[in-house]
Amino acid sequence: MRSLPLLLLLVLTSSASAESIKLGTKPPATGAKWTEEKSMTASITIETHGKTIPMTMNRVERKRIEVLAVKGDVVVKAKITYDKASDSQKLGANEKGGTNPAEGKTYTVTAGEPIAVEPGAEAEAVRKLEKRFGKPDRMRNVIAGHEYVQGKVIELKPSEVTDFLDDQGDVEKFTLEYAGMEGKSANFKMHFEGTKKDKAPIKIEMSGKVLVDPATAQPLSMDLTGTMKSIGGDPKIDGTITMTGHRTK
Repeated sequence: MRSLPLLLLLVLTSSASAESIKLGTKPPATGAKWTEEKSMTASITIETHGKTIPMTMNRVERKRIEVLAVKGDVVVKAKITYDKASDSQKLGANEKGGTNPAEGKTYTVTAGEPIAVEPGAEAEAVRKLEKRFGKPDRMRNVIAGHEYVQGKVIELKPSEVTDFLDDQGDVEKFTLEYAGMEGKSANFKMHFEGTKKDKAPIKIEMSGKVLVDPATAQPLSMDLTGTMKSIGGDPKIDGTITMTGHRTK
């Protein structure tokens, strides 16, 4: 018969081998403040009619948010200051886009159809930046309140994370794997596959790391890299893409 100390050791070892975490559902509070930084860069080659054309895309946004009103668990009114807001594209020698008129300015944004913006001089520019303001964060809502076991891959339903492509494409696969705690944040490995709608449909695959606040299930940091490839036809598109997002108090 095994000794009692040995049995206790086996039990403790078994319990420790499957670490898990349950994400909370704490909503944002009126008066809360934070800073969000987001970026997207893509480097692509386009082959069409016997020519190869390079293309680059760069999008950068840094904004400071102060919550003025919350409904349920969604921020419906906020003061937003855009320290940086630019979106540019270069195709061959041709460039377009650039700095958003909202850069360097502060606005009060209220959820609605359309979203209300004060002052209203650059309202359309702000609405372009805040397409989902006043709507639930689908990824947060899906993962909040659920328990995750370290090393176990969870596949989310495509319908739950459609806004990952800003409603411009179809999500085909979205997985999360809890990889343990990193400081006070829950560390997840994420993998995403989808097809962006365009004249030439583009297959996008990305993988990387997401840090989540355990109390709120709010993503705090995201670092993803991947590939972009056209699906048949002309033009032929092949490239790489990087997306980052960081949220700090």
